[in-house]
Amino acid sequence: MKNILLTTLLLTYFLGHSQSILKSNSGETLYSWETPQANVLPTGDLQWAPLPFQLEKGASVRYIDFENGNDNNDGLTTASAWKRHPWDPAASGIAKTTFGIHTYIFKRGVAYRGVLAAKHSGTFGNPVRLTSDPEWGTGEAAIYGSVQVTSGWQKADATTAPNIPNPEMVWFRSISGIDNPTK
Repeated sequence: MKNILLTTLLLTYFLGHSQSILKSNSGETLYSWETPQANVLPTGDLQWAPLPFQLEKGASVRYIDFENGNDNNDGLTTASAWKRHPWDPAASGIAKTTFGIHTYIFKRGVAYRGVLAAKHSGTFGNPVRLTSDPEWGTGEAAIYGSVQVTSGWQKADATTAPNIPNPEMVWFRSISGIDNPTK
């Protein structure tokens, strides 16, 4: 669970921050995630100082809106966005058959609930980008790597969750193929 949460937080962070290629003082190529994002104060404390977000698009762009997109659209504009990323096994239509090096722009304010298994890595200077556009949607774009479950929840008790303190404060839902980790 901790790994899923950490992955979600990191993807949320990277979708909101540029993945541009930068040059160091020595001319060495650096990516934005390799540059300092904090300053060390004289007291030894750290002061958060992230680089401002800069949207960088590659030569080919595709748009993804998990709430209102349609995999049968072409994905070339915000108005014709896909619902799912081509790397998602649940993708269908045109989205499923698309491959190659693209910039994938996820709509801000929308949680993408799907699984992404990378099938391409891009090339030097032309990476596959997973990003967001500040002019499309509000808030942050996030990839949750999950499926929303809205029904079938049950309140736990000492029998169903014997190793959890205050089990009556826990709600759960059994999902086929996953063992109950509370026992």
